[in-house]
Amino acid sequence: MKLSYDLEAVVLAALQKGAAELEIVDEKELTKEGRQVFRALKFLRDKTRAEPPFATTSIIATLDGALDADAKASHPLLDRMTAAGEAHEAAELLSATRMKQALVALVNGANEQLATGDMDLNLLAESLELDEVAGELTPLSELMTVTTMPEGPPIPSLPLLSKATGGMQRLWVVGGPPGLGKSTLVMQIALDVAEQMPVLYVDFENLIEDLSARITSYFGGDIERAKRAAKNIFYRDDLTHIDADLKAIEPPALIVIDSIQNLPTGTKDRRAGLDRWMTRLKSLAKKGYALCVVSEVSRSSYQEVQLSAFKETGAIEYAAHVGIQLVECDDDEDALEIHIVKNRNRKYKGRISLLERTDGGWGFKEEML
Repeated sequence: MKLSYDLEAVVLAALQKGAAELEIVDEKELTKEGRQVFRALKFLRDKTRAEPPFATTSIIATLDGALDADAKASHPLLDRMTAAGEAHEAAELLSATRMKQALVALVNGANEQLATGDMDLNLLAESLELDEVAGELTPLSELMTVTTMPEGPPIPSLPLLSKATGGMQRLWVVGGPPGLGKSTLVMQIALDVAEQMPVLYVDFENLIEDLSARITSYFGGDIERAKRAAKNIFYRDDLTHIDADLKAIEPPALIVIDSIQNLPTGTKDRRAGLDRWMTRLKSLAKKGYALCVVSEVSRSSYQEVQLSAFKETGAIEYAAHVGIQLVECDDDEDALEIHIVKNRNRKYKGRISLLERTDGGWGFKEEML
């Protein structure tokens, strides 16, 4: 992808100032004059062992002498580079070059995926995840304003779980065998939290008609009460519009995803695709969103509680702030045990309560052990 004249000048000015490394540039992206200037910068660094910033006079001398190039032809570009260097600080120049890298990566990634037919929108989105340019270092003491562990919205219908975790905050992963009640539990959490903040509910598995019937059943068949409870929940059945949805629903808000195994990853490396999704979800938690993600567990872990039980992606073990595993109760087929296998901001882990299904089956009552 060829750079525009203005962007070429900014990128080369960043290299001249030492705000970026020469290795970020592919000569094929540059104009003829840009390639000459780039080679002069590379000669100054590699052959003369000079350190940036490089004086414009040194670039011209290198073009005329060592490279035997037409230095006059490069003067307009050198003038634009000087103007860009004077108009922008080094950090701004570095930010521009990173944007250039992201655009190139996005175009190249899209072309490759179109050629193979293996589309992974999350991988393309990652191309635009730019690191912020660091400012001056700040002493930790100046950043220490919070004196208590983070608290999220309470979950009134599940007080024991709410107390053990500090409420619905950061990134939760709820795992268990198929059909055990993960989706039911997560919808119950969403209904409680929706009384306090917006909820974006992304459900790949259940039709809206099924969700409607379940919520109505949870409220004893009272459709008007169910509608009031769901007024602050916004439903999607895919992630096509996720970026626009996040702009419309800014933090604090809850994002529910049912389930992680249904996230689009392409077909090349499914595990790597899911790992990338977990990294992206963790970044949303850093921006102030609470997230509650459903996950299957491996068959060998249906009755064995362990952090490594979550299926297909090891990133859950590291990215999740709270890991919850549902296990069928040995002596009561209608009850579930709820275990916390990870609890980053609280001390409590282990079995915390029993869940008994409410009348109608689409909700839980929490009981102490």
